[in-house]
Amino acid sequence: MDAEAAARAVISSRATVTPQTGDGAVEMLRVFKVAKNSAVKARTQAVNELKGILVNVEPALREALSGLTAHQLVRGCACLDAAPCDGVAGAVVHSLRVLANRIQHLNDEVNDLEKLITDQVRMTAPALLDLCRVGQDAATTLLIAAGDNPDRLAHEAAFAALCGVNPVEMSSGKTQRRRRNRGGNRQTNAALFRVLLTRLRRHPETRDYLQQRTAEGRTNRDIIRCLGATSPVRSTRSSERARPLPFPSRPLQQRLNEHRGIEQAALKCVYMAIMFLDPTGKGQARWTMRWKTALNAFDVTFDGRLSAARQ
Repeated sequence: MDAEAAARAVISSRATVTPQTGDGAVEMLRVFKVAKNSAVKARTQAVNELKGILVNVEPALREALSGLTAHQLVRGCACLDAAPCDGVAGAVVHSLRVLANRIQHLNDEVNDLEKLITDQVRMTAPALLDLCRVGQDAATTLLIAAGDNPDRLAHEAAFAALCGVNPVEMSSGKTQRRRRNRGGNRQTNAALFRVLLTRLRRHPETRDYLQQRTAEGRTNRDIIRCLGATSPVRSTRSSERARPLPFPSRPLQQRLNEHRGIEQAALKCVYMAIMFLDPTGKGQARWTMRWKTALNAFDVTFDGRLSAARQ
């Protein structure tokens, strides 16, 4: 259904969104990250299999390999003497050596890919890695989300919505509150969350902000939401030395004024639809009692612009 709706929007020229391109440095980062993630996944699987085999080996071998760190365990298994595979003991030793060699090979692959990713991030956005507690993995995730053409994002709020950190209004009646966005790019959202958690422990300015907002009665969830709403903007702007500023410099009010004519037409359509709506068929008097409060609230919300649309 989503694919069909997207295709119909393109055919009817209703789709005005600029797609993300994949022919630049960020696409290189994405490909490197895919290879690295698969290598890390395979390494974790091999380590788990190696430890699972050690559970049922002979007591002498198990005692010799117990109490070692992960790196020492892999190195020790790789150095086991080759034995003929004519029994269970020989098959276990051979399997341990094969898995250990595979883990070492995957370690070399991961280290090589991490070096390539770090070098590419420094060439694409050199200031991004200089930010506090932003490593090569988080920086790569942010750049992949922005893409090779970040100018397609109209403003900072668009990138915040893309990352799933923009506030969502949840006000009701006299209660004014917002919640975190549950949509957006979840990989980027998770990367920003890890950066924020590290900053809350080690970054003095972030800790001061936490204490200040806690004194105001804010919960930790609200504080993290407020911090996350500003982090992607600062992180993306840090790549200004490597590429132009991805967001337009026009002020918000100027962009709103450009659409004021369209807004007035839309408000007039809303007003006319409400004025001619008579769902009960009981006449204008009964309809006015039911909808006059809603019209007044609508007029107050739009600061008198609905009244102007009636002209």
